[in-house]
Amino acid sequence: MTIGSFEITINKGNTPLRITVGCDKATDEKQFIAVHLACPKCNNRIRQKNVCVTPSCENNGKEIIWGEANKLVCLDEKNAELQRAFTSDEYKSIFEKSKTARIEIIGITPLSAINRIGIMASYYLTPKSEKKDKAKTQENNYFYSMLKEAMTNQYALIGKVMLRSKENLCVIYDFGEALLLQTMYYNDEIREIKTFENTALNSQDKLMAKEWIKQIVNSEAFDVSLLKNEDKQIIINKCFDLISNKDIPVLENPIEERKPFVNNPFAMTKPQTQTQLKEQEKEKEVLAK
Repeated sequence: MTIGSFEITINKGNTPLRITVGCDKATDEKQFIAVHLACPKCNNRIRQKNVCVTPSCENNGKEIIWGEANKLVCLDEKNAELQRAFTSDEYKSIFEKSKTARIEIIGITPLSAINRIGIMASYYLTPKSEKKDKAKTQENNYFYSMLKEAMTNQYALIGKVMLRSKENLCVIYDFGEALLLQTMYYNDEIREIKTFENTALNSQDKLMAKEWIKQIVNSEAFDVSLLKNEDKQIIINKCFDLISNKDIPVLENPIEERKPFVNNPFAMTKPQTQTQLKEQEKEKEVLAK
């Protein structure tokens, strides 16, 4: 899944460094068989609407357009008294920042200093090629390879990146074949470990614990690459079994995709809905009889 292209800017050292990279999602959390509610008559997907449910409100039962809805903001539990509804313009002026396709590097640190608890999502960073400018592509690939080589000494870049209209803290480091970008939480967003009484071990106990884990690792080597989502495959196999046994109805005619409505300024009349067209056909049949 391609997210887009970004420009890494590092204003450290004697000269600034700029590298254009492509950003691809490194993980896939979604199952490729999705389950939705469907109409029992036409099997079309049932879509939920944003409807006001307040009995005393004038908009009770009416659908609210997403762009016109106010933003109810509460920063966190400690500032609950600041909760209030902002209009779309007020929300943009306070919270939204300029959508720049740039990864701004703010510092370099050893990879061991990164708190892995705060990691959110992972993305592959690969050098972007310019089809019309081969010289620029070669220069970009060279700087990318140099940066990747510099990261092999277990160093990481700390920066900020704009993803899905939200600014995220990120870390970039060498991941073998490519650079890996991982979005992460800020330190003040990570909860502290609850205090507990830890038993003190003597040198003999520590040696015995290390020998115990070594014996297990040497005798029962575990291959991490074999880890797969078996539950997903079980669901897929059951779906195919049901279809082959005809225990569930199979749609013979594929559902037609709804084409987006284009407001044509030259059109004299509004486009008619399917129900209106059916009613007109029934009227024609009645008149013909």
